[in-house]
Amino acid sequence: MKQICLFFMLFFLFWVPAISSAESGVPPRVFVSDGCSLWPDGDWGECCFSHDEVYWKGGSSELRAIADIQLRNCIAGKDYPVMAWFMYFGVRLFGHPWLPTSFRWGFGWPWPHAYED
Repeated sequence: MKQICLFFMLFFLFWVPAISSAESGVPPRVFVSDGCSLWPDGDWGECCFSHDEVYWKGGSSELRAIADIQLRNCIAGKDYPVMAWFMYFGVRLFGHPWLPTSFRWGFGWPWPHAYED
């Protein structure tokens, strides 16, 4: 019984505020791009910067899917089609908003921060 009470207490302390704060608009943290997170920066750096801008703000899962496709297309447009797919799968796997990373979806918000679906 103690575990159940602890679970609900933690849920209401951490997850409910994170979900409700999604509606407030602009993230409280200043935008900073680290380029191509966990990947070497090359002449595709502008693709990663644009992708970081969208990831910083967060939003719905659909917006994230669109941002990841745009990153893939931008890198492929720089004549790196194979790398574009590797990076696409990397951001799909490691950019989830519930991971406590500095490059997750909605990284402008304190973690945890859920999708705004």
